[in-house]
Amino acid sequence: MPQGVYELGISLFETSDRGRGLGTDAIRLLTRYLFEHEEAARVQASTWVENTRDAPRFEKLGFTQEGVLRSFMPSARGRDDYVTYAITEGRARVRFGHVLVVGAGQMGGGIAQVMAASGRRVSLHDAAPGAVERGLETMRKSLDTARREGWGGPGRGAGARRAGRRPRSRPT
Repeated sequence: MPQGVYELGISLFETSDRGRGLGTDAIRLLTRYLFEHEEAARVQASTWVENTRDAPRFEKLGFTQEGVLRSFMPSARGRDDYVTYAITEGRARVRFGHVLVVGAGQMGGGIAQVMAASGRRVSLHDAAPGAVERGLETMRKSLDTARREGWGGPGRGAGARRAGRRPRSRPT
């Protein structure tokens, strides 16, 4: 593969694990990681053309179908056609990069905090005078507590703590 191009694949062998969103979540997280931490320019994947679960999964995540690889993969049937999906850095930035939250109260502030802690750029808006500033102050205190106490996991400051920076949020 050329530098900056990554190919991913996923297999869920346990039938009880299928249909629960685990594959979609894994692809989403790995794709985000590659663009945000490995300087990926492109992430691609291919799957058997008759795999009806993967097409909507990739399209939901912003991947575009690029073509069919005829007689690509050896199988018990002979050689199977595979379809290729890809997402580029520019498209991923649009999908994963910036979140707009309207309302800086408890719910809006919480959503903004989770998004900021996961590394997304957040714009927080509220019509009430001073609401954005109060919401940001509440978020800062909560995230400082999370970092100090070493909380981990999505939405709990882990991404900001690992990166050694304060989550990005700004009033607009």
